[in-house]
Amino acid sequence: MPYATQTAAVRRATMSDFAGVVRLRDQLARQSRARRPDIYRPMMLGQTEALFNAQLGVPGETIYVAEIAGAVIGYAWVATGEGTGNDGMFPRRFAYVNQLIVDASTHNRGAGRALLASIEADALADGVEVLQLNVDATNVDAKAFYDRVGWGSVSEMRQKLLRDVRRIEHD
Repeated sequence: MPYATQTAAVRRATMSDFAGVVRLRDQLARQSRARRPDIYRPMMLGQTEALFNAQLGVPGETIYVAEIAGAVIGYAWVATGEGTGNDGMFPRRFAYVNQLIVDASTHNRGAGRALLASIEADALADGVEVLQLNVDATNVDAKAFYDRVGWGSVSEMRQKLLRDVRRIEHD
């Protein structure tokens, strides 16, 4: 691997990162579809330069990239907010990691940890009390990673399939 001995640098994304982020989002879509073809599309929708440019300017949202030698090898999309989830809970300022992916060819080189460290540092500076994310129950590698870096499981989402709808979309 050309990146084996280099450390990932994390920064906020710019428009010049569009192609790298799209490549990583497509990789995430392929990995997700391989695990759960019944629910995941062959690729993510809405990956246009105009949408990416708009996302870069959304208040309360941040897109991070991890790079080595100028190549984008990791990406995270984070949104901050405040709320409770229900009337019985105290309101909290939170940051929600919508997506986080590191190029599979660069796993175990610190990019995921570096992304989460940057997210955490920015969240603390912004008064965030809790970081949150969801991880697909079938993504055992991601679950193990989050366990290793101190992210505990605090809830479990359950679902019940009411109708088996055939989706016709080709890879």
